[in-house]
Amino acid sequence: MLPDPPPCRFCQENLKDRVAAELDSVVAIADRHPVTEGHHLIIPRRHVADWFGMTEKERREADALILILKPTST
Repeated sequence: MLPDPPPCRFCQENLKDRVAAELDSVVAIADRHPVTEGHHLIIPRRHVADWFGMTEKERREADALILILKPTST
């Protein structure tokens, strides 16, 4: 039997005040410790291990959020 995965930090935390943009399947939040000005985290609404576990729609919408947020990060 596999061990339970660790708790999701994004589910445990109230992110509503950090949401920068969102689409049906993904949400972008301001990073608490940004590497650069305008750095955001784009997170799928469902649990996936990584980019490769995302559906085509989730990846497409993640890419769309990058373009939506681009003007705020330059």
